[in-house]
Amino acid sequence: MALLVLALLAGLKTVFVGIQKDEEYAYSMAYRLICSDRLLLQVWDPHQTSAFLLSGLEWLFIKITGGTTYIVLFCRLATLTLHIGISVYLFDTFKRITTKYSAALCAVLFYIIVPKEFMTAEFSLMMSWFMALFVLSLLRAAIFTKEGKDGRAIADILLCGVWICGLVLSYPSCILVAPVALIGIIVFRKKLPKLSVLYFLLPIILIGGGYIAYLLSYMTPSVIMERVRDVLDACGSHEFNMPGKALYNGKHFLLMIGLSAGAFALSWLGSLIVLKARGTKKLPGFANTILISAILGVVARIVIIFLPYFDTHVTNSYDYFFFFLILFGGIAILIRNRKNLSESEKIMSFGLIFSFVGYVAVLLLTNLTVFTSIRYVTSAFAICLYFLLRRGVESGETAEKETAHNVPAKPKKAGTNKTAFPALILVFLLSFTNLVYYMSNNGYIWNISKIGTIVKSGAGKGILTEYMVGYIENKVNEDWAELIHDGDVVLIWDESSLYYLNKDVKVGSYTTISTPTYTVESIKKFWMNNPDSFPNVIAVSCWFGEIHIEGDYSEFYNWIENEYGADEVIDRDYYRYFIRKSPVD
Repeated sequence: MALLVLALLAGLKTVFVGIQKDEEYAYSMAYRLICSDRLLLQVWDPHQTSAFLLSGLEWLFIKITGGTTYIVLFCRLATLTLHIGISVYLFDTFKRITTKYSAALCAVLFYIIVPKEFMTAEFSLMMSWFMALFVLSLLRAAIFTKEGKDGRAIADILLCGVWICGLVLSYPSCILVAPVALIGIIVFRKKLPKLSVLYFLLPIILIGGGYIAYLLSYMTPSVIMERVRDVLDACGSHEFNMPGKALYNGKHFLLMIGLSAGAFALSWLGSLIVLKARGTKKLPGFANTILISAILGVVARIVIIFLPYFDTHVTNSYDYFFFFLILFGGIAILIRNRKNLSESEKIMSFGLIFSFVGYVAVLLLTNLTVFTSIRYVTSAFAICLYFLLRRGVESGETAEKETAHNVPAKPKKAGTNKTAFPALILVFLLSFTNLVYYMSNNGYIWNISKIGTIVKSGAGKGILTEYMVGYIENKVNEDWAELIHDGDVVLIWDESSLYYLNKDVKVGSYTTISTPTYTVESIKKFWMNNPDSFPNVIAVSCWFGEIHIEGDYSEFYNWIENEYGADEVIDRDYYRYFIRKSPVD
């Protein structure tokens, strides 16, 4: 019970604490779709297909309230509700193949690991959801088929197709995962209802066909292809240099192995010393050592979070190695017991393969690292913890046995699972960690003592955040209230984009991504294709007169100063506003 309360508090913390620039990107991108901008034509962001869920939540909030004040808190609460629902779905599925205690630990682990640290229905969390939902629905379909409940099994197979559509839309690179899902349906077809492959493909054909028909309703195929090229060309922050990525990720992978091996060796030696001190000749158990090693990693993370003057950026979160330990331990036990797996466990094994293909898809087509991407495969953590707990039962007094439905029976004694306690400690510490830290706007991992103010107005009203971020947010919101008017077309050249939601404005750019890379050629092409998107206000990040933009900004900034034709230039503390009152030439 204490664990559930702690986990719930950690979830609520993600609703009310912190605002992160990638999250702002998700909100502004979704907002564009409910303000008449259309996919590919006006929106050239690489993650645009993922905006369907968040735009729906934003639309609902605006319809109810008539504005956008508090919209971020509303969407976060709605997202948390969905996340809890999916976690309960995982618990309900796992309890059919293991004890309620083990199922609960797996569900809480899934719930507490959020890909990007914030609770918003954006592409990374949606990818995590849909991957988990596919595996869970496939698992339930096999269980229901074995129990003779073909109707429920068919419904779950249909849902598998729906989840794959959601997965591909949430992260377009996951199109690489869709064939793997089909292979899984084919491989396990004898354990599923007849015609399962067709049931699986039916929603994919209907949803996919409907989506393509929607795009073709306002674009020709040639325009679609041209706009896709524009999206790829305009997104300079997401490189697609495969050899370079392979080398970079290879180095990080070796570092991860070294850190994991070191933690495992330290835990094993420590456990061996304790056992010898007790006079036993047994060697430390593998599953327990894995979990203790992961616990050491989490403890190290807690220490780092609370160290004064020690700021860790998310891209350098090498302490994430404890996630790899959970995966390694579960996979090792799975391989060792591969000849004794139940049908349900074989499907879970496939779920691991499915998750790792998604992990590779993320690494191949994004600018994320081996360490930062690992949080995307939350379903794999739950599955691996299941196998670690399974090993604990097998090494106890009572081994799990198959029931008539290929479901492992519960242990006769609650105390026979030797890994239950360290697993509980691990999940408890992870929940505590999520409660006491958050990711700052610029990607640093900070403890909650850094919170210094509250956002007082606008879309993010009510959010607690570090002092400077909140101060800037409040200051800029005041500037917008004075300088920006409903109906304006605005381009914000900055990492932050939540300001777009503070007024009824049109976005005057092809992107609101948190790492924008503008060239005069690309932006002119966008305005030529969309003349109504030419901005009458360009807000450039400029702190007290100094341009505050990373990288080489000279080309586009020179164009703004010399060719944009601003009638007025207003400097405020954090932005320089170029305001054009004359009509477009």
